[in-house]
Amino acid sequence: MIVDYLKIHDLPVPADEILNNDRLTFPLSNVATTGEMMNRAQVAHWKELKFVVKGEKVSMKGSPHKHKEGGSNYRDFYLNDVKETIEKLAETFQFDEHRAFINFIEVGVNIPLNDDPSKLIKTLVIYRNNPFTPLHVQGKGFGRKCETQRFTIKVYNKSLQYGLPYHLLRFEVKIHRMRYLKEKYNLTGLTLADLKDPATYVPLKKMLLDVWNGILLFNPATKPESITNPKDRQLFIEGRYPEFWQGLNKYQRTRKKKRFIELAEGGEISKQIAELIEKKCNLLTTFKPEPLKKKMQPSNHFAETAKNEKMQPSNTTINSYLVAHCIVTGLEIKHPSPSKKYLTQTDIKWYFENEYGNYQKKLESLLTKKWKTRNQCEPLEAWFSEIAHKIRCKLSNPRRNPENNTWNSYENVEGKGLKLWPTEQLADPEKLELIKNRLSVNNKNYQKYGT
Repeated sequence: MIVDYLKIHDLPVPADEILNNDRLTFPLSNVATTGEMMNRAQVAHWKELKFVVKGEKVSMKGSPHKHKEGGSNYRDFYLNDVKETIEKLAETFQFDEHRAFINFIEVGVNIPLNDDPSKLIKTLVIYRNNPFTPLHVQGKGFGRKCETQRFTIKVYNKSLQYGLPYHLLRFEVKIHRMRYLKEKYNLTGLTLADLKDPATYVPLKKMLLDVWNGILLFNPATKPESITNPKDRQLFIEGRYPEFWQGLNKYQRTRKKKRFIELAEGGEISKQIAELIEKKCNLLTTFKPEPLKKKMQPSNHFAETAKNEKMQPSNTTINSYLVAHCIVTGLEIKHPSPSKKYLTQTDIKWYFENEYGNYQKKLESLLTKKWKTRNQCEPLEAWFSEIAHKIRCKLSNPRRNPENNTWNSYENVEGKGLKLWPTEQLADPEKLELIKNRLSVNNKNYQKYGT
């Protein structure tokens, strides 16, 4: 979704319905004992959305993207997701999405890069005559912003903010005055329902591209000593700082900017990023086709059998490996087989794409900070391979898994034939429990231990 944060000053729903909605909790001190609403703001938060009730007026603000994703917005949010989210909100809080007019909006995209986004961010100089300044990024991050009267440009390192193992740049424009979209892009009366329409994003995409193309930047690979002309060299050195441009009049700025772009070789970089912005906008603002659900047609044999007798399942029990769990991480193995005990690269990739919380908590956490730093530019496959390796090593390395020593001792004793005393009478209770667990994982019968 290229629309992220938004505000609706007058949500079309009665205030008492919002106050009495089971999903929202308003402070009891803000409600009069007589049941009449006091004329002051009452606030409730729900899944990244903020509801404010003042008198008979209800407002809502927040990010539908973060609402859907549980607090994050680095994954792609397609038009299908937008439609589903808006319709669920309208149903949950009983309002007409066609009358929910948007008063404030942020528009932006996440762009994957081959290099560290911070390097590109450091090359941003000005937008027209407005300087780029440091941007405070929630959590850990690096970015810059450029403020104008009608909007604010924000460019920051999204991969650094969320600790992602790949490079992701965030480019967004925060619109302060919706009048700007009306006057320049003929976009007026924008509602939540409009966000489900692909046509709405055509002018928003154009706005993003216009803003990006108005940014002056330079190629960090260009060295001043490579410029032989003294005046050009001085222009290149000084032109990398916003203060230089603010001291020029309009004529001087136009003339020198044209020459600076030629010297700084930033035009090609700007063009490449613009192409990526347009490509991502096109991807997110098109409905993804729903997967086809093919109806299975029975063969003649099965159809004939159904007429004469009731079919019996070939196996009334589910094989244990069909719903298997990794014996190291405890996570479900998504591509099981009878002998499979660990997550493989394919399983790890599935968790990365579908359950990133589990990926971070139980899989990526197996990697050391030193390894992550050294391999931050490596492709995802290298990370998945290393995680799979760590999983296998964690169980096979006695120093990392004391259970191995116990299990190996048990196998050595059991392999020597009959014993005077059974193992359950000799083994320490904790070690005996480890043995039972391993036997259970290996689908062995350990009824002789009294279970």
